[in-house]
Amino acid sequence: MRFELALLSYLLLELLAVFLPGLTTVVGDAGSTPAELMGAYALGTFLLPFALLLLTGRLRRKVALLRFFALGAIAARTALPFTPDGWPMAATATAGTVAALTYLALATRFIPVRAFFASVFLAVAARTTLGALWPGPDLVWRDGLVPTAVGGLLALAAIAAVIGARHHAAESHPASFFLLGPALFLSLLYFANGPFAIASTGTAPFAVALAAPTAAWAAFGVIGFKSEIRPGPWLWGGILVLGTALTTFATRVGGDGPGLPAVAFSAVGFLALAFLLGQACALPRRPNGSPSTWLLLGFLAFLLLTFAYFAAYDMGYPNGSVPFLAAAALTAAAFAVHRSSRECQPLLTPPFRKRWAVVPALAAAAGIVVAHLPAAPATTAVPDSIRLAAYNIRMGFGQDGGYAVPEQIAALRNLDADLVVLTEVDRGWMLNGGQDTLREFAAAMDMEVHWAPAADSLWGDALLSRFPVETRSRPLPESGPTGAQALEARFDWHREPVSLFATHFQPAYEEDGSWADYWQVNSLGRRVGTAVEEGRHVIVAGDLNLSPAGPTGSAWDRLTGWGLEDPLAPYRPFPTSLGDGAQIDHILASPGVSAAEADNPAVRHSDHRPIAATLTLDEKGRR
Repeated sequence: MRFELALLSYLLLELLAVFLPGLTTVVGDAGSTPAELMGAYALGTFLLPFALLLLTGRLRRKVALLRFFALGAIAARTALPFTPDGWPMAATATAGTVAALTYLALATRFIPVRAFFASVFLAVAARTTLGALWPGPDLVWRDGLVPTAVGGLLALAAIAAVIGARHHAAESHPASFFLLGPALFLSLLYFANGPFAIASTGTAPFAVALAAPTAAWAAFGVIGFKSEIRPGPWLWGGILVLGTALTTFATRVGGDGPGLPAVAFSAVGFLALAFLLGQACALPRRPNGSPSTWLLLGFLAFLLLTFAYFAAYDMGYPNGSVPFLAAAALTAAAFAVHRSSRECQPLLTPPFRKRWAVVPALAAAAGIVVAHLPAAPATTAVPDSIRLAAYNIRMGFGQDGGYAVPEQIAALRNLDADLVVLTEVDRGWMLNGGQDTLREFAAAMDMEVHWAPAADSLWGDALLSRFPVETRSRPLPESGPTGAQALEARFDWHREPVSLFATHFQPAYEEDGSWADYWQVNSLGRRVGTAVEEGRHVIVAGDLNLSPAGPTGSAWDRLTGWGLEDPLAPYRPFPTSLGDGAQIDHILASPGVSAAEADNPAVRHSDHRPIAATLTLDEKGRR
């Protein structure tokens, strides 16, 4: 095991946590940049290490070259917290990613594949554990003295480890290194994604939070220190494919989330992946390629798998087969390595006695449990006037591409809302760094959380409440590429029953900007009509992607035709989109509900403005 490689791998994961979301927020400019150019930028970043290896291939001082790229990656990661958001941040993350990938490629010549895999997954386990102990985004996104100090200590440790490391030529099966890229894709997507486990089930988050760190450390132990378990790659590959497929299926189950089955399937898949990687730590029968090239090909596969999975939410094709294909490719590659190997590499020697790890492991487990104890339920009474806010938070990223959750929380605090409808909430997409933004909002605002998955179990809408409400989320019909839902929250207000529907319409559009169909608006309208027939007052809030006039006016007429009024109409113009200034975020209500003190502060912490209004129930609305 090589600690300099583990530290550089950790820094690479942090660099990717900035680089990947930067592709959509900065390079893609929230969809204004053609997808082809955004893809070309990402592809060029992952192809550049190939060119660097080719250009430096004849240099004899490989160790000095290795250290040069390692120090470049460390410098880029260290500079990121102090780099302005936007293109400076994206360029720094890109340079750091290129340097880190080139370092990893060069390191394959000096570090045996078992030590290589174990070091990388030590970094994965450490990152997962830190995220569970200290919930929030990666260190690179955090402000304050403590995160900066921890990041600086990591950088200093990495520099010392890189300079002090000794290097000798190592023999490994070159093709084994290909497996690392797809393995990291599945690990960051599901297996080592702590927020994925927590978002999958809200029944016992303090216990479920232990699942990903435990599985990650078990995988690290299997890769580095567990002897081979026969009959070979097909056994563990089959379990990996099955575990991945069942995890993906569980995330597609409707309702409030996939629940414990997804967490269990993910843990089984992770252990199978670890055994598969362990069996691929082999010596070749004869030399058959460059390990550096094979590793970079694996990371190219990582990029392509990531694009194939997440582009589906913009292009509208099914993406459930992408993790399955990654698992199948890993199995086939591991079998090919197994067939062309003469023997497995020897197991690593633990750097310390196993019993020494018991106390730190128990302390970490206790810390994780404490960090994820469930919040107390809301007990505040429903106020006479309800302050309602709605905010499309754009997965927690601002207009300039920086991580903006703290600023978004501050903006909502200034609005002093009793109910907050959040849309485009990301609870752990690896594309955006794998952080649970909803947990940050709930913890900072001390409000009761109601989650409503839409696109999948990690992306959707949410309601924050200061007083108790009963909620139920139901999917809306498919229309646009990203899924949509309607979260109904029921409560009594002035002894009158109320239904609040929190939603984010995702329609398909015609070329002139009008809606291609009205399935989603009709579905919500029928639920509004049913609530009205039951004698309930109705409020609808969220990003509705429609306006009273213009191409989407017909969709507006259909929705308001179900007995809804626009209490914000007296405040127009009331822009909510920072792009074209249109009003597409709304608060609608049935007759008898009026609005005052409407606000839409022009903050740039998302591509939408937050909106808020104080709602009152008129005397004529009381029965």
